Amino acid sequence: MKKTTLIIILIIALLLSACNANTDTQEESRNDPVSSNKASPYKVQLLGNMDEGIFKNDTEKYASAENSFYETEKDAIQAVEIGKNKLELKYVSQKHYTNGSVVDIYFDEDNNVEYSKGENTFFVKAKGEFLKQYTSSQLSETDLLEHINSYISSYVANEDYKDYTYRCSTKIVVSKENAAWAETKDGFYIPQSSYETVRSYVIEYRKYSDELPTADSLIIHCDGDGNITHFYNYAYNAKWEDASFESKSVDESISLFLRENLSSKYVIKNYKIDSQRLIYSDNEIRLSLTLSLTLSSTLDDDGEGVVALCSLVISKSA
Repeated sequence: MKKTTLIIILIIALLLSACNANTDTQEESRNDPVSSNKASPYKVQLLGNMDEGIFKNDTEKYASAENSFYETEKDAIQAVEIGKNKLELKYVSQKHYTNGSVVDIYFDEDNNVEYSKGENTFFVKAKGEFLKQYTSSQLSETDLLEHINSYISSYVANEDYKDYTYRCSTKIVVSKENAAWAETKDGFYIPQSSYETVRSYVIEYRKYSDELPTADSLIIHCDGDGNITHFYNYAYNAKWEDASFESKSVDESISLFLRENLSSKYVIKNYKIDSQRLIYSDNEIRLSLTLSLTLSSTLDDDGEGVVALCSLVISKSA
């Protein structure tokens, strides 16, 4: 009888030990939800360069159109479609970017306007004073929008951007006490004192998919007097509504990327997603993110945190 009782006690002890082991494993999983051996749900690449040496030198980078390019000179007059216009322009050069994209550069007859045309984009920039002069007697947001929309309609049909989200920002210069600095104000801003001068207005119409901004957009720059100086048109016409990036998988992918690619000089404490946008390249919709990283230095004895910004591109394809 005593032997049977002893066996029963040993079995109960073993069962309790197994339960405690399972509980410890579950706690570790919650505290560190992404195992270092787990494959990343999405592919993550670094966008741009980090000057602080925060990432390893061999960190995979996304080849964007901001990367280096070489330029070939052209010399011809061509009929070119810019938006819904067909213009006779001087074909002056062609830029070949490292991501494979090609942009053709044209000037008007008087060299006052530069046109850039890519596969899904075109830009119009004033080389002289402006593209279109603001003529209303007073500068107001309503009159400025009427002025801008009239210019846009000469290149793009209203139907193409009627559902886009409008946004305005104002860049000002503040000069005070022998010092001057630049600031950006949300919305259409009127200077509040003689110390402030409007440098430019930026008007943006952007397409959204659910709550995410996409790369489809029209952007107009005006000087402080309302004269139009730049027009950027991005029309990828991708099926943005079909794009789906699961938030948990995005977080897992970012955590793994940071763990594997941070320089040995730093340890990640936490990160915060500041902004995200859907972009389109190589026939694929990708997610572009800007992060605020809070890092601790492994070389600094006081252990103070370092805050850095970085941009990432997330893709579903391997």
